[in-house]
Amino acid sequence: SNQDVINIDGSEEEGGGQMFRMSVALAQILAKPLVVSNIRANRKPPGLKDQHLVGLKAMIEMSNAESTGAKMGSSEVYFESEGTIENKEISAECKGAGSMQLLLQVLLPAIIFAKNPEREETTVHMKGGSIGNWAPSYVSINHILKPLLANFGVDFSYSVKKHGFFPDVRGSCDLVATPSELPLRPIDFTKRAPVVSVDLRSVYCNKHMKEAYESQISGGLIPSLNEKLSELGLEVTEHSEYCEIKNPRAKAATLYC
Repeated sequence: SNQDVINIDGSEEEGGGQMFRMSVALAQILAKPLVVSNIRANRKPPGLKDQHLVGLKAMIEMSNAESTGAKMGSSEVYFESEGTIENKEISAECKGAGSMQLLLQVLLPAIIFAKNPEREETTVHMKGGSIGNWAPSYVSINHILKPLLANFGVDFSYSVKKHGFFPDVRGSCDLVATPSELPLRPIDFTKRAPVVSVDLRSVYCNKHMKEAYESQISGGLIPSLNEKLSELGLEVTEHSEYCEIKNPRAKAATLYC
């Protein structure tokens, strides 16, 4: 019935793509019909772009969901699913370097909370960007999100096969996850363990970027950080990665503890 439909106004708050992604993920988890209107109303241009559409279509394929409005530029989408994973190996391919980590934000929750009675592995083969502006990097997934979710009993792997750099160098990743045992383990955020390490992970794709990295990071940021961290008996551990991509603009660094 219409009373059961969840209606989301995509122009609320920031009015961007995050509201759409999480609405679809939650509708899948709750197994309730969803209508999202005014999608990305505060963006120019508004409506679905490639990355949002790829995530939506992947969810539809994965769950055999019913949907209308799944097209480029769409400002309204209807989505309805029974909350189960029906296709356990799918592809989600952006045309360019749309963030694969943002695709993960839609698909991983759906797998974790899948209503399937059997807990079988699901694999999503992704193509898009692993590093870019306005999105988490692959580092944040593997070294921040994954350890955090492990505390809840959630296990998944996110492996980069080839780096993709915004705006136009497309890479590939595989997301492999299994529905979690529910309810998830509760964790206590009121007591935090002391910081025991600080890591900096960087990726560069040519010699020019390596020189720029060494000048900006190794020559400036890290010594400055180490001076502060020495008071805690810590220092930054560097991890650098080279990938052969002909894109002179591509370099990235992520600092975490």
